[in-house]
This record gives sequence, structure tokens and C-alpha cells, in this order.
Amino acid sequence: MPDANPLAQARVESRYLVDMEMNCIVCRRRLYVPDVSIEFVLASLEQTGVAILICPDGHAQLIGRKMPSGCQPHA
Repeated sequence: MPDANPLAQARVESRYLVDMEMNCIVCRRRLYVPDVSIEFVLASLEQTGVAILICPDGHAQLIGRKMPSGCQPHA
């Protein structure tokens, strides 16, 4: 029976990765997101200001959106 989890399916179908331009704070490996999952990460950042990424070694990372100096978040 096929896996109904869209994130598990994305891991199988993705051939490209998006470099998140940050490293895991535990193992220092670069953090990447499958291109088919980037919409979920960006939506989480937009709606909540944070997202959870998992490094290749399985460490969870809570990331936040950087705001340029002087900018106020939307109310």
C-alpha cells in the first residue's frame, strides 16, 4: 500500500535540494530541503516565523526567519 504521508513521498520523488545556507548546530553538516518540500518550510516560516528542519544525521533544528534591521513583523 502506498505511503499517504506527503513528506515521505516528497523524499522519494525529489531529485533536487534547496541549500538553506545554514549548518546543523550539533554536527555542523549543511541543511538542505527537498525542492518539493520547500513550500511547506516557507509556509511555516511565513505563518509562524519558525520551521523545523532535520539534518542528514537526524538532529532537529528550529529555524527562524531573519528580519532586516528596522523592520517590524506583520501584526
